[in-house]
Amino acid sequence: MKVFYFITKSELGGAQMVVYELLRAHKDKGDEVIVMAHGNGWLAEKTRTLGFEYVANSYMRKTYNPWILWRAGRTFVRAVRMFHPDIVSLHSSFSGFIGRIMLRRRYPIIYTAHGWGFTAGTSWLRKGIAIIGEKIVARYARSIICVSNFDRMQALKYRVVPSKKIRVIHNGVSVAQYRAERNSTGHTEIIFVGRFAAPKRQDVLIEGFSYISGALREKSHITLIGSGPEEKYIKECIRRARIESRVTILSNLSYEQTMLRLAQSDIAVLFSDWEGFPMTIIEALQLGVPVVANDVGGVSESIDDSVGRLLPRVVAKEQICKTLTELIENPSLRKTLGEHATKCGAQYTAENMAQLTFQLYADVSTTYAKK
Repeated sequence: MKVFYFITKSELGGAQMVVYELLRAHKDKGDEVIVMAHGNGWLAEKTRTLGFEYVANSYMRKTYNPWILWRAGRTFVRAVRMFHPDIVSLHSSFSGFIGRIMLRRRYPIIYTAHGWGFTAGTSWLRKGIAIIGEKIVARYARSIICVSNFDRMQALKYRVVPSKKIRVIHNGVSVAQYRAERNSTGHTEIIFVGRFAAPKRQDVLIEGFSYISGALREKSHITLIGSGPEEKYIKECIRRARIESRVTILSNLSYEQTMLRLAQSDIAVLFSDWEGFPMTIIEALQLGVPVVANDVGGVSESIDDSVGRLLPRVVAKEQICKTLTELIENPSLRKTLGEHATKCGAQYTAENMAQLTFQLYADVSTTYAKK
């Protein structure tokens, strides 16, 4: 099978990790694949390492300039026509819009929505634009993959996609090889992996942690892994909370190094304003790390009190303080939660995701060929 992947950015993120796991499965099948995105980041390197062609689209950046948008689309269309794929697989909202509006029905398109722009927690302006845009281009996709049941319900709620077009395929990853012994420092290691940018909310963790008793703070440590435009603001939050000695920021770790740090942690935290089905949570579960997260997007489909703690969408600092205190004070509870987390994470493997995705590719390609 020949598959053309189009995604907005090549830097490491949840959508990019999904594409990478699919590429690994394509490699095993002997498929022909091309990937297009902006830049020459992590995904570009991984694509080439696997032996597939990567095409950089320098015009793929978030802008309202119609000339740049048109050139981004034309670059994409020319590459698709030269490759003549069996399936065009679009990932992330920007490339999903550009790809569908430019190709329309000339090729069988599958769009994967890694969280809708109109999901709960987004601004009304963003929500309105996203709903209108999706209603315009949804007709051009043969099928739309939602990465959570929550996202499926959002699509039906706002009537942007008919039910028959939607397929729910949860994100999958396989990171069990990074499992390691927990840290033996005597400190409780709390980790937050995510960009310093919306929708991630490292500041919520910092505020909640600052309310923990001084004795417990001294027995705990936070590691924030990521980079982004809000890093300066997060550092200011740490300074104002007077917990500089209890927080470390690591901005330049490789994916492999990040997984090793995650595997050695005691508690994984993810607070966000909105999400699809976060890859970070799946990685933590597979590594046996209890997860504390707020109830956004599809988070509740994998997190409950058997594997960590699920907090309200808008979470108060007092709730974070109480939850972290409970877990810091109870190593045996963390061990039990971690054991259950490993079993839960086994549901969301890259192999399962690829199998379901490739079956959809085959179904769509066959149906399109008959018309």
